[in-house]
Amino acid sequence: AGASAVSAPAPAAPVTPAPAAAAPASTGNAVAEKVLAVVAEKTGYPRDMLELDLDLEADLGIDTVKQAEVFALVRESFNIPRQDTLKLRDYPTLRHVIRFVESNRPDLAGSAPAAPTPGPATPMETTPTAVAPSAAGSGDPVEEKVLELVAGKTGYPRDMLELDLDLEADLGIDTVKQAEVFVLVRESFGIPRQDDIKLRDYPTLRHVIGFVRKHSPAGSVPSGAAAEAPVATPPSAVPAIVVSEKSPFESGVLRRPFLSVRPPLTACKQTGVRLEKGSRVVVVADSEGAGKLLCEHLEGRGVQVLRIDARPERAEIEAALRQWAQAGNVAGLFFLPALDRAAPLSDIDLVEFRKQYRDRVLLLHGATRGLYDSLNPGTFFITATRMGGQHGYGAAGAVNPVGGAVTGFTKTVRRERPGILAKAVDFEEEASAEMIASALLDEAERDPGAVEIGYSNGLRVTVSLDIMQALPADARTPLSLDENTVFAVTGGAGAITVAIVRDLAAASRGTFYLLDARAMPPESEHPLLNLVVQDREAAKREVFERMKAEKGRVTPAQVEENDGSAVKAVVDSIREQSGKLDVILHAAGLERSRSLDRKPVEEFDLVFRVKADGLFNLLASTRDMDVKAVVGFSSVAGRFGNAGQADYASGNDFMCKTISWWSSVQPGRLGIALDWTAWGGIGMATRGSIPEIMKRAGIDMLDPAEGLPVIRRALQAGFCGEAVVGRRLGILMEPFDADGGIDPNGRLQARAQEKALILPFDKVTFDLHQGMTAEIRLDPKVEPFLYDHAIDGIPVLPGVMGLETFGEAACLLVPEWRVSALEDVRFLAPMKYYRHEPRPVIVRAKPVLSEDGHIRVFTTLSSVQTVVGREPEEKLHFSGTVVLEKGRVEGVQIAVDSAGPVGGIGHDDIYRVYFHGPAYRVLEMVNRLSSGRIVGTMRAPLPPDTTKPNSSSIVGPRLIELGFQTAGVWEIGQTGQMGLPSVVEKVTVLESAMNGQNMVAELSPKPSQDTLSFDIKVRDESGKVYLMVEGYRTSRIPGGLPDEALERFRGVIG
Repeated sequence: AGASAVSAPAPAAPVTPAPAAAAPASTGNAVAEKVLAVVAEKTGYPRDMLELDLDLEADLGIDTVKQAEVFALVRESFNIPRQDTLKLRDYPTLRHVIRFVESNRPDLAGSAPAAPTPGPATPMETTPTAVAPSAAGSGDPVEEKVLELVAGKTGYPRDMLELDLDLEADLGIDTVKQAEVFVLVRESFGIPRQDDIKLRDYPTLRHVIGFVRKHSPAGSVPSGAAAEAPVATPPSAVPAIVVSEKSPFESGVLRRPFLSVRPPLTACKQTGVRLEKGSRVVVVADSEGAGKLLCEHLEGRGVQVLRIDARPERAEIEAALRQWAQAGNVAGLFFLPALDRAAPLSDIDLVEFRKQYRDRVLLLHGATRGLYDSLNPGTFFITATRMGGQHGYGAAGAVNPVGGAVTGFTKTVRRERPGILAKAVDFEEEASAEMIASALLDEAERDPGAVEIGYSNGLRVTVSLDIMQALPADARTPLSLDENTVFAVTGGAGAITVAIVRDLAAASRGTFYLLDARAMPPESEHPLLNLVVQDREAAKREVFERMKAEKGRVTPAQVEENDGSAVKAVVDSIREQSGKLDVILHAAGLERSRSLDRKPVEEFDLVFRVKADGLFNLLASTRDMDVKAVVGFSSVAGRFGNAGQADYASGNDFMCKTISWWSSVQPGRLGIALDWTAWGGIGMATRGSIPEIMKRAGIDMLDPAEGLPVIRRALQAGFCGEAVVGRRLGILMEPFDADGGIDPNGRLQARAQEKALILPFDKVTFDLHQGMTAEIRLDPKVEPFLYDHAIDGIPVLPGVMGLETFGEAACLLVPEWRVSALEDVRFLAPMKYYRHEPRPVIVRAKPVLSEDGHIRVFTTLSSVQTVVGREPEEKLHFSGTVVLEKGRVEGVQIAVDSAGPVGGIGHDDIYRVYFHGPAYRVLEMVNRLSSGRIVGTMRAPLPPDTTKPNSSSIVGPRLIELGFQTAGVWEIGQTGQMGLPSVVEKVTVLESAMNGQNMVAELSPKPSQDTLSFDIKVRDESGKVYLMVEGYRTSRIPGGLPDEALERFRGVIG
């Protein structure tokens, strides 16, 4: 069921195949070129990725249905008559296909590359499972009739249906379609209905033919029929798995979405979209004015706009847009109906809910179908939602969660049509129509580096991923799992769901209600339903038997999740039997991968509704119950989008946003959405060539030992939120733009010049998930803060300049906000400039929007170190977090201690011991006052500490240095040893410019048995505080100082 519904990424964005034969880019063979063009067009693979000797299915993931379509196109292109004896397995590679054309059209044969002799593949080329010959031309009337029925029902060419291919694994015919085929076969041969039939006993066409021979009325089957093939014993539904007991929050198997801040649009590259005179654009407008204003802006530029204000039927908008597109090129689509405010899901019934997504998701589906052939490279596809401006990943959760389905759909369009610009732009509830219209125009023209964009609190944000290393700090009260816990599980017969339920049963011994949907056929088709249900019931019986061993109590409940009244009846029954419901696991789901131009409307609706209607009905039926946790089985398709899975991605992303909304309005309750990758060992993704496709895409299949306990551990830990479950994600994590969306011509680093920052940022790049990376190349022979900060003659980057680096990086990314603090600073290793030679440092800055409304920029400073005899390696020197706030800072004023000095040390004595040069000799003196307070007075004037005399600092590095050196004087007097900066818990920046004031550092030592730390306030003579340092600690330099040098330092201690 739903838990296993993860398919490999379709070849819309393939990775480079493993080395094989040379790419056919310059074959010089007209036949080869034409065949490759046909295959590229049909599959979506770039032409240069199609190497002649790659296996069509194992290497390229082109299933047998697509191969049949390709063959039909090839035959039509070369006027080759249909051949009933043709077998797809004899043509496993493109080279074989080309030879097929040349052998049937010798007049076209040219100088093709050397290749194997045409014909069936040898064991050296491929190792197909041994199968009987195709039934084509067999002369057996039973075979002929069955094959005719199957071909008519499935769309497969008659000559492609080999008798021993697995109906589902090889031909992709799901159980519902198999049930429909069985009904047709029974009717055609006059076979009575049989209540004990199991679809899994008839996995191939040969088995179906054997069924006909066995059960047809006497005389209805001609003699000479082959004996019935033996019925295979179905394998165990769930293999025995020893689950991992390592915490998934620490093992690296979970990634959590977070809100990261995008660079300013002025620093981003242009998208290539041209909204100018002569362009033709479709605007499906909202009802609150943004669409109207957007059209006015576009028309003011001379753009021809087709504006749609109504909410037509899906078929109507599809037809209208297809007709409009035929009149000329379409530059793109703005789709705005998801901006319309809607009643909360808690206040509506199923009818109103379906109207909400009809006017948003289904209308978008129709519009996309109408414009699908126009969505070519250079065009755009932009949708707008009003979920709160943060795509549901902020503390407030998702408002109007149906917008999540629109976002999931948009992400899939980006994957399915990789050359276009696609964006899902989310806005705050109070966003004005003018602001929205202006932002959508800007998004169309700049920043191709992200699909999900949000506008929140004056910021542009996007959704990024980070590997969890610990249970998040926002975890809620853990859920106790015991024999009193009551679970309701949809999709209860799926292999993965079964395994997860068994893990939960073993841990809790609770009560489980397994709800299993009757999937696709309508209620009227009872014979079809019975066939499907009986097949699933066998799997369910196995589940019950296994779970009895785990001491869990299991109750089956057959229900159509899309049927609101049926779901309510089941929930009422649970309430009556158990008195409560603690945990909902929504695992039901269907997945049928087909591109939007090939996917039937009915299929889209069915796949979407199993997820969307199913979750809505569960939540609606339990509104008056104290449900403690809702767990949604989502997919990487919902998080990233996936070609061929627009319906599945829409349903899953809706589910994630709905769980975000639910948990935000249910304080203390656990809303958990898990985006599973493809599972290894169990589930649908283990079939056919999917494991090989995943491997080539760089995606690790999920080890069941790691995946099965995730839900149990999440509930027991109190985790609340969304997480991607999987290890390497390969192409799913690859950037949409090679430069991360920023302008490679230096717009971001030019901002450093505009703001007169101290440091020369260069080689700036940006990554959707990791943020900014920049290089700063410094020359110790030139920069005073280096040559005046040399230890044993080797220039060392001052720790305070590391803090300045962090502050400047943060300001480049968010220029309108100010640095209010630096937190959790670690000075891990000195950055040394050996032989006084210039060296680059690498600065990384990941800006994250925190739930408190601040931006936290996680920063590091490192360098590449080359050691003789070893590969170059990156060495981490400093790390810390920059806190950005919006608006002006409130000043802090403290009383100035008027007590007089009773001991101290002056400038000359200090710097006989300290190693600093003139630019960093910041202390005039350090005194102990009669009150016991320690104060360090700043020397003035000081020589410049940079080569940019007109530059302005962000954090006040020499003010911080004043505090550090004052603490160092006290430490020498107390311990007899000098220390270098090691840790700073927090630096609060109130003002970084001294403005000619005389500055003083007030020191509060905090000695303990194990550590010595300091709190410091840096103020002027009037008591105005500029900086506050908390939790400053040092690492002591080995070896002490001579007594004569220490005497004056000890005077500070008293």
